[in-house]
Amino acid sequence: MSSEHEHRQLGGYKATLHNPNTSPEAKAHAVEVLKEHGIDVNEDALTKKPLDGQTHNGQGHNGETHSNNVHSHSDGSQAEHEHRVMGGYKAALHNPNVSDEAKQHAQEVLKEGEEHEHRVLGGYKAALHNPNVSADAKEHAKDVLKDHHETA
Repeated sequence: MSSEHEHRQLGGYKATLHNPNTSPEAKAHAVEVLKEHGIDVNEDALTKKPLDGQTHNGQGHNGETHSNNVHSHSDGSQAEHEHRVMGGYKAALHNPNVSDEAKQHAQEVLKEGEEHEHRVLGGYKAALHNPNVSADAKEHAKDVLKDHHETA
């Protein structure tokens, strides 16, 4: 079995752990296989259910398309997770062991992230001037903009 094939199989077992439609028996089997291959498994993955809208789409190594949806975490660490992911992409740009193709992908993801943040902050700015937006929502928009050092 090629290492590429084995890598993909193990990735499938990891995905099984996070799939809400997978039976507990299948998840237990995936844990067993991953442990046999020396992969540390987060046992919490077996019990946690994803939040509505939790997705992770990405451009894979073979060019599958993706969007920049963010993982949602029930413990409120979404921003920290996103920060670490983006930091990993930034580090990849300066890592001599990363291929040019991977560096290009990292650069594209970072650019998409910046564009997304710019658009989101623009939406909050627009909310401040929209007469159909509630006072509470406008207050929230002000707080978010303040946190990002943006002015209306």
